[in-house]
Amino acid sequence: MGCEDVRTSLMLGLALDDGAARHVTMCTSCRAEAPAVRAVAAALAAHRAPAPSQALRARVLDAAAPLLDRRARAVITPDWGAVARALGAALLPLPLIALAQGYVVNLLYRVLTTLLPGPVGAYLVFNYVALVALLATITYAAIPVVAARQAEARHA
Repeated sequence: MGCEDVRTSLMLGLALDDGAARHVTMCTSCRAEAPAVRAVAAALAAHRAPAPSQALRARVLDAAAPLLDRRARAVITPDWGAVARALGAALLPLPLIALAQGYVVNLLYRVLTTLLPGPVGAYLVFNYVALVALLATITYAAIPVVAARQAEARHA
């Protein structure tokens, strides 16, 4: 442990471990400064910081007001009509997409079960269906976020 570490421990009022105590006894600089550092730490610990005055509070709030106003204006409520229109436009082709995926899955299953053993083909088809379902979920979950960002960009 070095001199700076010992002084920091003394200033924070921490108990010195064996290595730090040995350092204080061996180092003339730390041995000479230890009582003064302990006295400063005790004096600082004895006093509490005063509570800020109302005038300081008012000045800080006045200084922060422009930033707070900008942040408050940046948080806008989404245009729910735009979100509904975006969801409607995205959901409109969904039955067609589901029908097409049904045909693809059926064809994929028939091809894979002729080339591979039945359980392996079924496993691959199941994983394909799970992947398509995950991608569709992520895509449709992103629609309200994209609509809200577009509304935010229009209001900026």
